[in-house]
Amino acid sequence: MVIWLRREAALGVSSDVIRAADRHRVVELDAAVQAVYEERDAVLAAARAKAEAIVAQARAVADDLIKDANERAANSEQLGYAEGQRKALAEFHASMVARAYSEAESTRRVEARLQTAVMQAVERIVLESDRQALFARVASTLGGVLQSQARLTLRVCPAELDAARAAFARAVEGGLLNATVEVLADDRTKPGDCRCEWDHGVADASLSVQLAALRKAIAPSASVPAEAAQPAAAEDEEDDADIDAPDEYEYDYDDSEDEDDEDAVSHEDDEDEEDDDHDDSDDDEDEDLYEEDDEDEDEEDDE
Repeated sequence: MVIWLRREAALGVSSDVIRAADRHRVVELDAAVQAVYEERDAVLAAARAKAEAIVAQARAVADDLIKDANERAANSEQLGYAEGQRKALAEFHASMVARAYSEAESTRRVEARLQTAVMQAVERIVLESDRQALFARVASTLGGVLQSQARLTLRVCPAELDAARAAFARAVEGGLLNATVEVLADDRTKPGDCRCEWDHGVADASLSVQLAALRKAIAPSASVPAEAAQPAAAEDEEDDADIDAPDEYEYDYDDSEDEDDEDAVSHEDDEDEEDDDHDDSDDDEDEDLYEEDDEDEDEEDDE
């Protein structure tokens, strides 16, 4: 007879009575089955524990990856913001530099056009002024430099011969010029030309030379490129094509001793020309000056 102490029996016994010889065998089989069950449970428990450990490790790794990704994202955001700010500042600085350069170029062009316009206006006024005033200024300047010269020869345009003779005669009579003056007509000269020759050299006191000196004085400074000033001058010269004056001084010297005297003549001519420009800018004073010159000529003719 077999009495089972467990509810679930793994061994199947066909009868309730077994032989004594089989009892030991049945007990061994039952113990083996129980050992299998225990080993199964242990393996399953170990597998579950290992799986839980793997899951925990995976979660830890995932948390670390997420944390690292978040940190990298935050750093990337900061780096991207800093890089964007740097690029924006670089673009802003470049635009400001370009704008400043553009404004400077515009200012230079406007300055060059204004200087050209002023010079053209001065040339027009001076070229239309009385020639006796020009020759009177030349005589006054030469009188301060050539006080000891014995002979002075002037070459002027034939159309201005009488005006030159009258002006220099008045200067000699008034004591402004202490020299023997001879005024000659030269067909090679243009209106406004006045070339002076004396014992030790020559000087060109022509109106074109004085205007060239004035043009050089008010020309754009060295910081302004010449290419920037020339186009504006060319455009203005096309608008006023009737203005034609040389752009360079013309001086010849026969003796090095008179170099200082000639430089003084040039500087004094420039100063006289600037004074004349200020005087010519006032129309009323010009008209009075012309009237006085006409009255002086009439008095000389009457005498």
